[in-house]
Amino acid sequence: MVLLLVISSSIDFGALEKVLANANLLFVAFAAFFYLLTHFISALRYKMLHSPKFTVLDYFRLHMRAMLASDATPGRVGYSLFIFDLRKRGMPGGKAAKLMGVSFASDFLVRGLLALAAIWLFSSDFGQAGVFVVAASIIAFALLFFKSKSFASMISKFPYYGKRLEGAYQSVFKQKTSTNQLLLSIGFSFAGAVARGAEWVFVFQALGLNLFAVQATVLSALLTALSFIPLSVAGFGVQEGGGIVLLSSLLGFNAFQAAGAMLLVRAVDVAADVLVGGLFFLTSPNSPKK
Repeated sequence: MVLLLVISSSIDFGALEKVLANANLLFVAFAAFFYLLTHFISALRYKMLHSPKFTVLDYFRLHMRAMLASDATPGRVGYSLFIFDLRKRGMPGGKAAKLMGVSFASDFLVRGLLALAAIWLFSSDFGQAGVFVVAASIIAFALLFFKSKSFASMISKFPYYGKRLEGAYQSVFKQKTSTNQLLLSIGFSFAGAVARGAEWVFVFQALGLNLFAVQATVLSALLTALSFIPLSVAGFGVQEGGGIVLLSSLLGFNAFQAAGAMLLVRAVDVAADVLVGGLFFLTSPNSPKK
C-alpha cells in the first residue's frame, strides 16, 4: 500500500482519468469473459478431481461465491468459504480441504514457474520471485501429504474460521490424491494462467495499449500471486503497485498508462465477482446434496 501511495504521488490523475474514460467497452467485456473463463476452468478442475454428486456448475457457483468473499479479506482468506459451502452440501471436510489445497498449490507452482520463465523475457530480477513462489508451492504440497502439528496450530489461530480450518486440515490425511490427479491439477493451472493472460491482453487493448500474450501470461501470474499477501484487503495496493513498477520499468509504459491498466484489471475482476458471485449468493441452495 505504501508503494502504491509513493507511486501515485507522481501520477497525473487527470491523464489517468482520461485513459480510463476512453476505455473500449467491447474489449472490457472480452476481458471479463476471459476472467470468468479462468474461474470456470477452476470449476472444471474441481469436477475432474472429485466427480461424484457435484456438477461443474455446482463448483462454479461455490467457487464464485468464495471469490467474492475473498475480495473482502486480507490475503484472500475469505476463499475458505468454499470449504464450508462444500461441507454444507455433503462433502467431508477433509476432502473439501484437500481439493482446495491441491488446486491452490498447483496454481502457485505454475505461477512460480512462469515467474522463472520471465527471466528470459524480461529480467533476472524475476528469478528470486520465481524461486520463492516455487518453493512455497512445494511446501504447500508437502503440507497436504505430511501432517504438520506446527502448521495445524498456526492456522487454528486465524480469526473467525481458525478452529474449523484446523479440523479440516487434520481430516485431509484421511483422503488420497493420486499422481495423475496432481498432474491433471497442474495442467488446469496452466490453462487458467493462459486464460488469465488473455484477460490482461484485452484490458490493455481496451486502453489502446499493446501487451503480447506471453508477456500478459507471465506478468498476470506473478502479480496475481501478490494479491494473496495479507497486507491489505485482497492485496489491493500490493498487486497494483508491483504492476505499475514492472510495467513502467520493464515494458516502457508511462506511469499513468500502467496505473490505468492495473486499476482496470482490478475493476474487471471485482465487478465480475460482484455480479456473478453476488448472483450465486442470492440463488445458490444452501441445503446439502443427497
